Amino acid sequence: MNIDHSCLANGLQVVSIAFRDFESAVVAIMIRAGSRVDGAAHGTAHFLEHMAFKGTRHHASDEITQRIESLGATINAVTSKDYTLYYVEGLKEMLPEAVAILAEVVTSPRLDPEDMDVERQIILQEILQAQDDAAVSALAGLAQRAYPDQSLGKSVLGTPETVARLSSADLMDFVVENYQPENMILIAAGGISHHDLVVLANRFLDPMQVSSRTRKEAPKAAYSGGLFLQTRSELSQSIVACAFPTAWAGDRHRYAVQVLAEALGTGMSSPLFRSIRRDHGLAYEVGAWSEHGSDFGLFGMYAATSATHVRDALRLMGIELSKTAAADNDEAVHRGRNKCLVNLVRARETPFDAARMVGTAMLSFGAIVSPEDEINRIRSVTTRDVREAASTLIGMAKPTIAVVGQPEPIDYEEVMLTAIRSVLGSASSDR
Repeated sequence: MNIDHSCLANGLQVVSIAFRDFESAVVAIMIRAGSRVDGAAHGTAHFLEHMAFKGTRHHASDEITQRIESLGATINAVTSKDYTLYYVEGLKEMLPEAVAILAEVVTSPRLDPEDMDVERQIILQEILQAQDDAAVSALAGLAQRAYPDQSLGKSVLGTPETVARLSSADLMDFVVENYQPENMILIAAGGISHHDLVVLANRFLDPMQVSSRTRKEAPKAAYSGGLFLQTRSELSQSIVACAFPTAWAGDRHRYAVQVLAEALGTGMSSPLFRSIRRDHGLAYEVGAWSEHGSDFGLFGMYAATSATHVRDALRLMGIELSKTAAADNDEAVHRGRNKCLVNLVRARETPFDAARMVGTAMLSFGAIVSPEDEINRIRSVTTRDVREAASTLIGMAKPTIAVVGQPEPIDYEEVMLTAIRSVLGSASSDR
């Protein structure tokens, strides 16, 4: 793998990740414009992503998809909190056509009001589908309480009310303000040439002019924490999840947090699995995760269990996290580190994952971080690093807790803090 980087005169970044002897490729345009810059009209970035393939000022929707699919390629997009990603995957020969189409999609979307009305109904169905999923609702509730009154705490999809109000003028304002060349990366990975990619970028994207409008930066993340309860009488189980603030994407401490999440909650050997599922039989599904964005991070644990077992599942989460903070566990850290390495090696061998990893780092903190860099940093994580990461989580701020299903009238935060005190003592959970 070889990574090269150039910058066009208008500020657009061009990155290539060459995979030796690969016949396939992915090419993408990543834009530092996710749901965090939606403002009050949340759902704007996601709605715009949907509209990207409804046609441009030069080609109808069917023409775009036929041009791509005639090459055997696929075109798609995704919106996150921090960015929007448009991409094409296919054979390496599709690169010129793919760059031409992606450039057209992001620079001249048609945004026809009638098309918007149709797509609005599709997005409303997407919102309803997400609301029907208890696990998705629990994670959304965590975000709401962790980052209240902030775009970061709101759903990328928006709400039925905000989506209903969005107009083509709103979307065009978002494009003018955020889809600026200095805010974009053209990135390709696979059997591609950096020289060829730069030539295509100059042809199709260099003509973009820098907007005279000042781009609004995403509001700085401000963690709060708290409790989210949602009663869903139709569910036979409850989802219980808790989260703590942690390192952002550019913080070297995030590698220890990632290892901690894998060590604590992934696989049948993990402490959460053994305690909550194997030893106590409280849940079928249990685990841990970490998320690291441009200026925020969350570490979380979750379980799907009967309503009467939520208290015990939450208590055991607190105990197992505290045990990791209280004593070295070389075996768990070794296993967690290797789990992370497997994920990274797989990403290194997959053009789309490699492109997304490198592009996300560039958008988040302006540096090229290769999959190999990530692998080396994970390898360097020690048992002491993981123990300190767990201790920092517990001592930094109060937890955010979400229960979706049939929550009981109990003090869930106190359940968690009591569990922590039972292992670490009273000073550990003072807030």
